[in-house]
Amino acid sequence: MADYVYKAIDTRGRVIKGAREANDMAELDHRLRQNELELLVAWEKSPNTFMRFISDRKPKWGKVSLQEQIEFSHNMGIMLTSGVPLVDSMIELREDQENNFFKRILESIIEDVSSGTPLNQGMRKQSNTFPYIYTAAIEIGENTGKLDMVFLDLAKHYQRIADLRKEVLTIMAYPIFLIAMIWIASFYALFRALPALLNMLNEFGVENYLTKSELISKFVTFSTSHSIWVLLALSLLVCILLIYFFLALFRIKLFSKFFDYFKLYCPWIKNFFIQSYMAFFARYLSLLQATGVDILKSLDLTVQSINNRQLRKMLNNSRDQVESGTSLSKALKQNRFIPSMVIRMISVGEKAGTLSNQLEFVTNYYERGLQKKIQFILALMPAAIIVMIGIIILALIYWVGLPVYETIIQSPTQYNQF
Repeated sequence: MADYVYKAIDTRGRVIKGAREANDMAELDHRLRQNELELLVAWEKSPNTFMRFISDRKPKWGKVSLQEQIEFSHNMGIMLTSGVPLVDSMIELREDQENNFFKRILESIIEDVSSGTPLNQGMRKQSNTFPYIYTAAIEIGENTGKLDMVFLDLAKHYQRIADLRKEVLTIMAYPIFLIAMIWIASFYALFRALPALLNMLNEFGVENYLTKSELISKFVTFSTSHSIWVLLALSLLVCILLIYFFLALFRIKLFSKFFDYFKLYCPWIKNFFIQSYMAFFARYLSLLQATGVDILKSLDLTVQSINNRQLRKMLNNSRDQVESGTSLSKALKQNRFIPSMVIRMISVGEKAGTLSNQLEFVTNYYERGLQKKIQFILALMPAAIIVMIGIIILALIYWVGLPVYETIIQSPTQYNQF
């Protein structure tokens, strides 16, 4: 079986480009006709040429922005709601896509879906673009027949994230400016003012912790023998390496497990994360129950969508208890992280046969609470950063200005003569 690159025309007269495996040209033409495509031209990929490198169906470089994901999800939801078939919707969006990397990803998914692969599995092959939570939600939509609603919900979910980022940037603009100014001032004090200060103290024969410290002496020697721009570049390099280190740290399985544990047990932040997980859990469990999916399958899909290993393990234990005949409310009651309000609402829903409605209420309740907490945290951020800046200034005054003041106080006659 060989790989073919082809151009074809669909029923609307649009030219479609893609890649597909086939034994020969006749089989390729037959497969395309099954998808209502008329073959125009095709050629076999060469295994050792540059053309294979640029037409490989699995993209390897590039990035899909959050805004592009929002637009894709929203447009898919609108087109599916309007009755446009899934493959036609994706083809339409692919043709309008300006990001070539995203376009190639969509081409790969379209090919998989056209050959009978479920959409969620095609997206899981592109895990760098579509995270597990996204593909799990798509799987829920495919199983319930409400893929259009899921796409629209995902668009709303990611839009909330984008709006939150904008709010953070807006609120943090002024503190960031202040931090930058303090950083520049601190840098100048360390690499310009401190050497001059030490030279002055040494000329007067003053002895204190600044003049006696061997580490400070070596630092001053280094700073005076190198350009300030070189030192600034080294400082920026260290900052970049530190940021990269922390980002890479989250990809280590052991550390990510610890962070999942930390989010559930840290007294200051656990309530925020638990409410966030409960809102997500209740929303998709409500969607599944509203469409008639059995409770065990609903729990399987919803629990796997929770982005926390510790909580996911506990919820899986609750799912096993439900399978053995225990009601969902009683099974969740044994989980210490499930709030009592959630358990009460689920219990009422089980007795009254309105589980989906009760879960929807839980979702709205926690989402409103989370929004208020986020706004409160964002309001405190500028004040907290300004306090931090004040501490930095006081530290500079204490470590640099205090020795000069003490020296003048201790030897006033000498300075007056000078």
